[in-house]
Amino acid sequence: MRSSIGIKLGFWLALLGTVSTGLTGYYVYDRSRVMLVETAKDKLLNDAQALGHRFADALATTASNVKFLADLPVSAIIASAGPNAELPMRKNQLAEIFVSLLNTHPEYSQIRLIDTQHYGMELVRVDRDQDTPKRIADGQLQEKNHFPYVFEAVPLAAEQYYVSEINLNQELGTHLGFGKPTLRVAMPIKSAHATIAVIVINVDVDGLFEQVRGNIPDDIKLLLSNDRGDYLIHPDGNKTFGFERGRSFLIQDDIPDANAILTNKQAHSVFTTSDSQNLAASSIAAFVRLPLGSTSNGRFVMLGLHTPLKYVLQESKALGVGVIQITLLFSLLATAISLILARILAKPLNSMTNSIGHFNLGTPLTGLPVRRNDEIGYLAKSFMSMTEQLNSQVAELHASEAKLHAILDNAPVGIWLTDLHRRFLFVNHTFCDALGLPRARFIDNEQIAELFGAEIAARFLSADQQCLAQVNEPHLSVEQIKLADGKLHTLQITRTQLQNLDRERLGIIGIAMDISERQKAANRERAHHHVLELLSKGAALPEILKAVVLGVEEQNPALLCSILLLSSEGNRLFIGAAPHLPDFYNAAVDGLYLGPGVGSCGTAAYFGQRVIVEDIQNHPYWVPFNELAAQAGLASCWSEPIRSASGHLLGTFGIYQRHPAAPGADDIQMIEQASHLAGIAIDRSRSNEELQLASLVYQNSSEAMAVTDAQGMIININPAFTELTGYALDEVIGKNHNILNSERQGEQFYQAMWQAINSSGHWKGEIWNRRKNGDIFAEQLTINTIFSADGVPQRRVALFSDITQKKQSEELIWTQANFDPLTGLPNRRMFHDRLDQEIKKAHRSGLQVALILLDLDRFKEVNDTLGHDMGDLLLKDASQRLLRCVRDSDTVARLGGDEFTVILGEFEDAENAERVVRNILQKLAEPFQLKSKVAYISASIGITLYPKDAERIDALIKNADQAMYAAKHQGRNRYCYFTSSMQEAALARMLIAEDLRNAIEARQFEVYYQPVVELGSGAIHKAEALIRWQHPTRGMVSPAEFVHIAEDIGLIAEIGDWVFKQAAGQVKHWRCLYHPDFQISVNKSPVQFYDGHSGDTWLEYLQTLELPGQSIVAEITEGLLLDASNVVKDQLLAFRDAGIQVSLDDFGTGYSSLAYLKKFDIDYLKIDQSFVGNLAPNSSDKILCEAIIVMAHKLGMKVIAEGIETEQQRQLLLDAGCDYGQGYLFSRPLPASRFEELLAQRASGFSAPDKLI
Repeated sequence: MRSSIGIKLGFWLALLGTVSTGLTGYYVYDRSRVMLVETAKDKLLNDAQALGHRFADALATTASNVKFLADLPVSAIIASAGPNAELPMRKNQLAEIFVSLLNTHPEYSQIRLIDTQHYGMELVRVDRDQDTPKRIADGQLQEKNHFPYVFEAVPLAAEQYYVSEINLNQELGTHLGFGKPTLRVAMPIKSAHATIAVIVINVDVDGLFEQVRGNIPDDIKLLLSNDRGDYLIHPDGNKTFGFERGRSFLIQDDIPDANAILTNKQAHSVFTTSDSQNLAASSIAAFVRLPLGSTSNGRFVMLGLHTPLKYVLQESKALGVGVIQITLLFSLLATAISLILARILAKPLNSMTNSIGHFNLGTPLTGLPVRRNDEIGYLAKSFMSMTEQLNSQVAELHASEAKLHAILDNAPVGIWLTDLHRRFLFVNHTFCDALGLPRARFIDNEQIAELFGAEIAARFLSADQQCLAQVNEPHLSVEQIKLADGKLHTLQITRTQLQNLDRERLGIIGIAMDISERQKAANRERAHHHVLELLSKGAALPEILKAVVLGVEEQNPALLCSILLLSSEGNRLFIGAAPHLPDFYNAAVDGLYLGPGVGSCGTAAYFGQRVIVEDIQNHPYWVPFNELAAQAGLASCWSEPIRSASGHLLGTFGIYQRHPAAPGADDIQMIEQASHLAGIAIDRSRSNEELQLASLVYQNSSEAMAVTDAQGMIININPAFTELTGYALDEVIGKNHNILNSERQGEQFYQAMWQAINSSGHWKGEIWNRRKNGDIFAEQLTINTIFSADGVPQRRVALFSDITQKKQSEELIWTQANFDPLTGLPNRRMFHDRLDQEIKKAHRSGLQVALILLDLDRFKEVNDTLGHDMGDLLLKDASQRLLRCVRDSDTVARLGGDEFTVILGEFEDAENAERVVRNILQKLAEPFQLKSKVAYISASIGITLYPKDAERIDALIKNADQAMYAAKHQGRNRYCYFTSSMQEAALARMLIAEDLRNAIEARQFEVYYQPVVELGSGAIHKAEALIRWQHPTRGMVSPAEFVHIAEDIGLIAEIGDWVFKQAAGQVKHWRCLYHPDFQISVNKSPVQFYDGHSGDTWLEYLQTLELPGQSIVAEITEGLLLDASNVVKDQLLAFRDAGIQVSLDDFGTGYSSLAYLKKFDIDYLKIDQSFVGNLAPNSSDKILCEAIIVMAHKLGMKVIAEGIETEQQRQLLLDAGCDYGQGYLFSRPLPASRFEELLAQRASGFSAPDKLI
């Protein structure tokens, strides 16, 4: 039963009143909650900002203390003296100042003065030990040059300070800050020309925040993250500094709203969190951005406070109860009023409903209360007007639909409409008539294959699918379909999607246009043009005749064509072109005699008229050739005489088909055109003097030509002139030749040109002219003068061609040959030219030239870690920085890779060059912004001066290279002037490099073995393979002298593999002879990891020897782990999978990063002999050795101590838990034979621990 409109209206009015009252109450309640939350948010944000200000003040105080210490004269005195200077009083004085600051600031954990010119050696250091400041003895001071707070503070200007990121302090020492969150503030101490030291204060971040927290309540929790979102302070201690342990805990993952501050979109933010978050759920959170140091470096931390919402919203509960009571009272009142109003309004609306329900489209609407003067009466009149308009539009729609059908049916193209299931909904008469099918066949048939065949239906399906896949683009296709006339027609079909107003696909509209005639005409035109082009180029006659034949065959693939040429005697026909007729057939008819009944061609040539044979096998002309034609598969032949322009017979054009057929009108036209073209080609080849002259004129006509009178007025031009300049004959005739003047050449140019023409009658050269459309072009111009019989100039002939593209190509080739395509700087070729010019200028002026050669340090790391595209960006930026460091007259060039040169020309004082170099070092040390990444590099620079150091270019380049090499080996990020000692060192290095290349073949290398002794038992089951070079003239050459040279010249991989193979063969022998688990350690250079084949060579050779991977230990250095790319990682993983163990050599002397020890599978740590050599009871070296041993054992590694020379050292290491020892106490490195004697002595029970072997 349908409810009346009165009941519905009453219900909805009552509901509206109830809902509005309820919403009002809820709004009051909600606003009170919002106000409480907003007040709490403001307070929390104020607390966060206040805490941030106190943090910033504390940081500023630290920076002030760093500046105070950097400005102290005693700091500069100690730094200038160097690490080896004995200044006990001044160091004690500075240490007491450090102690005073540590006592005043409990948040400071360490203060240091670090020498930046001697590998970052600490000069004075005071640590907080057991809450008491303690000065560290000089023997325990360490090198810190590889830490960012040193090398990033060095390039800073005076009184600028550096603030580090907050991380866990992993530096060894006695200070309480070890392992704690630490922030470092540093400032450089400058001398006249460079940074000589830095002052560094370590700040304990936990202690700092305990001081600045103030009176913030305990229910407000504190969060702190770095600029990447890693937690630095978190309620859960396991999540802080997760990135230092190889794990990722990011604040933006727990609190996504905090990401706006991390991405620099906001400086502070306060918000409420959802109850689904992992951290601070249903809470108010406030975050502020706190810069670390100068805002230009972009480093910052994010500080956050959060408190649960439940503490804030306790006051809003009582208000909610009152709102509910008021809402119920107003709801009852609204319901009563609504029911009364509904009864009044329902009656006339019910009347309108009945009238509209009986309305039919096309009939008038009656029975509406149109006489009422209220809104209901207005509504009734509106309905009445709307139905009248609707009836009128329906009538117009029917008329428009009939007109559209008439237009579509009579359109000159086929049109159809299909639905998405490929059923035809409409097909116009044009398409039906063309196919000879009634429309019902389309509408009633769902199988397109029955209409067009399976092959065409499949192509239709594919085209429909492609059309539906394309958005807002029609799909075009071309189909070959046999129409009602029985002929194959080419249809161009355009398909487009039919869409409704909501852009939903309803079907496909297809439009087919018959382009057969157009395509045939285009093919004929293309073939015709091709033949004419061959004629114009003077191609050989057989090539032209073949093109004529192929052009006809391309128009109709069912045809096979031949051209027979009439002999000079006029009685025989010879093959001119028949590319697709069988060879045996061509051989049979070649030399065919003319005569009646001699085939189609012989008869046509004899009578000089067209001969059409529709059926070869049943025609009398072909009786002598029936068997030959049948063998060749030929069934019909039409032959047309070929005539010259004068009407003389030249040959015949024959067309064959493989089935009996008669030519149509199109075929006759095609034969006539082809024979005409053939006649032109034959005419041209047989003409004598006139044809040769015409050929010469034609060849010249490829160039633009203009003929002028003696005064330069144009008389005539050729078509090429029009094509090249845009001017037609009627536009230039009677005009002066200077109509083409571009004004690119000056008056002197034209005066010289006309002087040559008037004196010799000839001029040839390059000139820039202007086309009709205003384009400037370059032309190669030749002007010749035609003189009258009495020697007076009568005509001038100008021949010219467009060489603009040639000029552009020459310019491009010159640019590519002389400039670097990546940076745009001069390349090596241009550099040599510029240097030669500068030397010549300096020679004339008596001034100097500085040649600066620089190499980018650590550029390879950028390429390996960030990719070559980032490396290219860095090279471009570096080149721009170099350009900004020099004058416009100076030259900056890129020689290749990361190597650049600078030529400073014509200066008097070498100080000028040094100032430029210092500026370059400073600019290149600044951060490189590579899209979203930041990279840091430096440069090693070599300087040589002309004429002081050398006068030849090759000598200057060699000098600069040697100076740069010296700068790189002195620690990089520095410059060196060339000295004579460098030349001597380079010569010695070159001699060693030359001898190294022959050392392996000459068998000058030998592998020595030093035992690795198990300290607990004294057993020898391990040895280290060490290369020795017995030079024929130098004697024994130390590896320290030649290994780095072998790395530089690319021989280290070959030498390293030779050492490995020697050691592998030896370990197999000793495993069989002495112990089945014998191991030999082989040093593997970092260069070998990038060789590409070294790792595979090792594994394959072990398999060849049937040795397990455990027989070999690969010794690597710490630096390799810091530079570890995927290549290194993959090889180390391959070693691990093969069972080859890895030993970390010289541990403690390099970077000693614990993170890398965890990241890579290291089996052995080798304590460097520098720690073992000074080992004594209660010494700092003993403490360090014990720490290394304990740490290695905790990480599952064994420890080998190098350089053991005394029994006391062995005993101390054994007591500390060291596993293995190596040194002169046990044995020097020995040849294999003597090492076997040592093993034999051990096996027999004889040992002499106090005797050096």
